Amino acid sequence: MLTLTDCVHFSDLTWDELDAFAENRHIPAAIACGEAQQLSSNPRGCRTILRHLLERIETAEARQDWDRSRQLHRAMVHFAATHPYL
Repeated sequence: MLTLTDCVHFSDLTWDELDAFAENRHIPAAIACGEAQQLSSNPRGCRTILRHLLERIETAEARQDWDRSRQLHRAMVHFAATHPYL
């Protein structure tokens, strides 16, 4: 049986990246793992994930949640640095 940790490793995203993606899509993390893994395998999908991360940053900043904004910004920078399609 796969655990959520196994799914996160399979998706090739960090917990923070996956959490932001799942939160923005309003889906459970386990489902987000599969979607993110599929999206991250092509340029258009990587841009989609990046867009979701950016939307979460904007939401955090609108709420003036600066800690969450910094956390999401680090996740976005990491995603951009580790995915060759960007």
